[in-house]
Amino acid sequence: MMNNEQQQRSDYLYEQHVTHLTLQGKRPATIDGYSRALRRITHHLDKSPDTLTTDDLKRYFAQLIKTHSWSTVRIDRNGLRKLWVSYVFLCLFFLSLISVISEVRHELSVIYSTRDRALKTSVKHVKFHVET
Repeated sequence: MMNNEQQQRSDYLYEQHVTHLTLQGKRPATIDGYSRALRRITHHLDKSPDTLTTDDLKRYFAQLIKTHSWSTVRIDRNGLRKLWVSYVFLCLFFLSLISVISEVRHELSVIYSTRDRALKTSVKHVKFHVET
């Protein structure tokens, strides 16, 4: 059984899935079918969608074929594919964002260290005049 943290993660992914489908302009019936697929697999395997393995999916679809129509199998497949595509693109986006942030941090550290060296050098060359 999923613990509280896993359930919250699963709920979050479900909400994100519905949001992405809505933003893609999917019809309400499509959103309902695709989101039902996500609820069904989460309930059937008692796992958050982001932790499913290939074997989990094979088991799930093997059982689904026995109990549901091919239309339902196809809708579930398409709904889960949309989830994975959205999830993968989101992960790739964050990875590229992290990469850009790392590059900017490195460039800033080079700029600051160059500035600091320049300040130290200029301070060494300044002569202070003390009037007595």
